[in-house]
Amino acid sequence: MMLDIETKAREGDPDAQYNLGVMYEDGEGVSQDKAEAVKWYRKAAEQGHADAQYNLGVMYHNGDGVSQDKAEAAKWYRKAAEQGMDQARVNLGVIYERGEAVIGREGIGVEYLSSHITVSHRHARFTRGLLRWH
Repeated sequence: MMLDIETKAREGDPDAQYNLGVMYEDGEGVSQDKAEAVKWYRKAAEQGHADAQYNLGVMYHNGDGVSQDKAEAAKWYRKAAEQGMDQARVNLGVIYERGEAVIGREGIGVEYLSSHITVSHRHARFTRGLLRWH
């Protein structure tokens, strides 16, 4: 199975590239290698794979396998959010609100969370509440 995924990933299949990234990030079937995970996430993300875009954002946000870069994290979260990924929208809203990567007017993160997250998304509502409280 690993060879099949790796072959497809090398041939440019974004789903296989994403899956290979997950395998390297978690050390499933391969030795854990966060830098290798970033490499495969980037290949899939550049082809528009929303989950890979989100995971790449997380890697940059946390500095896993790559130097921490909140602006680069925001870039990838934004791409995933534009494809409807709620968790990417939450993370992007938090980055905006904390001013970690985007310079803008105060409160934009709360506005982003309020206007872009479905009301049913509990984590977004919780995060929005925390941001308003602080």
